[in-house]
Amino acid sequence: MKKPEVTLPGRFVLASSEDTTSIKLLEDWSDVTGKPFKYVQISLEEYSAIWPGWGLEAGAMMAMWNELREKSWSGEDPIITKEELGLAGTKFATVKDTYATMDWNALL
Repeated sequence: MKKPEVTLPGRFVLASSEDTTSIKLLEDWSDVTGKPFKYVQISLEEYSAIWPGWGLEAGAMMAMWNELREKSWSGEDPIITKEELGLAGTKFATVKDTYATMDWNALL
């Protein structure tokens, strides 16, 4: 859907299908795969040690999102959402929908 009256000149669009949490990601994965999960909160240093090479970067990013929450994306004013684009009632694929399309047997 084109909406030049909303998007031009060169506006930023926040494209997301849902807001979620780490626990909800695991719950959805568990529902789809039938595998149990356990959520354990650890320090940035511990996370970095588990995932050397990129754990520090990913952990710092998650810490930032946790701290800033909805202000994480407020650098450009205003950010256009699906509501402004007239897509508020549109059904988008959720994380759980996407998990359900994946072949988990190759990984599990």
